[in-house]
Amino acid sequence: QDMQKEHDLKEYSGYAVGFGKQLLTLSMRTWNNLLRNPALSRARAAQSIVMGLLLGLVFFDLDDDTQGVFSKQGVLLFFVVNQTILPTMSVIHTFTAELDVVFRETQASLYSVTAHFIAKTLIEIPFIMFFPSLMLAIPYWMLGLRDSAEAFWVAAAVLVTTCFVSQSLGLFISAASPNIDIAVLLGPLIFLPFMLVSGFYVQDIPVWLSWLEEVSYMRWALEALVVNEFEDRTLSVNVSDPSVTFTTGDEYIDSIGMGDATILKSFLILIGWAVGLRLLTWGVLLHKSKRSVQQ
Repeated sequence: QDMQKEHDLKEYSGYAVGFGKQLLTLSMRTWNNLLRNPALSRARAAQSIVMGLLLGLVFFDLDDDTQGVFSKQGVLLFFVVNQTILPTMSVIHTFTAELDVVFRETQASLYSVTAHFIAKTLIEIPFIMFFPSLMLAIPYWMLGLRDSAEAFWVAAAVLVTTCFVSQSLGLFISAASPNIDIAVLLGPLIFLPFMLVSGFYVQDIPVWLSWLEEVSYMRWALEALVVNEFEDRTLSVNVSDPSVTFTTGDEYIDSIGMGDATILKSFLILIGWAVGLRLLTWGVLLHKSKRSVQQ
């Protein structure tokens, strides 16, 4: 009877087991592979600890004076860049290395491309949440950032979401690239322009490049962190300095062109980026899977 059910299911869906069983099996296989090779997770944890300590020691106990305000914005940018470059490049080899095996197994009706992709996404979530939070928690109070549990958790949520977007970007590049060499070249080509127009290096973007500023997810992440840090705060700046045009956190936010920024708006845009990139990656994998069958 079980064999008959399996036969009927394969005739109906093309696979020997249902989608739920595929998802569970693939998730367990992915998790077991991580447990058998813990070196990568240990390296990422060590990296988060070392970078957090180094950042905290270099920028220890920043004040709310003029130099401290500028330094804090630089620190916030560093958090965003760290959760952009490392997550993107750490997964950029993923599909270029395993697609041949995945397509052979999907053609053998062992599981679907969709089940494989969702299982990989689900297993990533605990790591995406843990490592950015660890990297932030170590230096947060060393740096003299906003002394509030709410502010800390908002910053952690922004960095977690940024990491999720960055990994989604890396997976999309990996899925769309014909080989690992092309994927490695495309990564910096995409995220470095985003970093340039994030709002830290250049604030007056040429009109013909304004679209790049709007689509830069690094800009939205930085805006959320800046608003979270400086909104509704009184600063201890030197008002006698003619170059200083702000005395409060809100005035500083306005002075750097982020007056219209809100944390909620930035979050929604970052989530949209993550979902959009995941859907694009899924579409690319389905397209390549169909092409592999035709070949």
